[in-house]
Amino acid sequence: VNAAAELIQNSVDDDANIIVGAMIDESYGDELSVTVIATGFAGENGPVVKKRFGTEKSSSPFSRISDSKEDDSIDVPSFLR
Repeated sequence: VNAAAELIQNSVDDDANIIVGAMIDESYGDELSVTVIATGFAGENGPVVKKRFGTEKSSSPFSRISDSKEDDSIDVPSFLR
């Protein structure tokens, strides 16, 4: 967690307010999940930088949404389908 916080600190403006929190979930084993929420951009359009660290294996409990066009009712809420 400290290494992730340090990486974020080194990537943001000196005036950025960074709040770090941590949670322990034994089901993750040796894996670590980091979520960054960034707000307050002043409208400067800089380059978009995406960094991915670690393995390519997703530890997300969510499944990937299909790109299939077969389901035309996707815009209809599930309780109305």
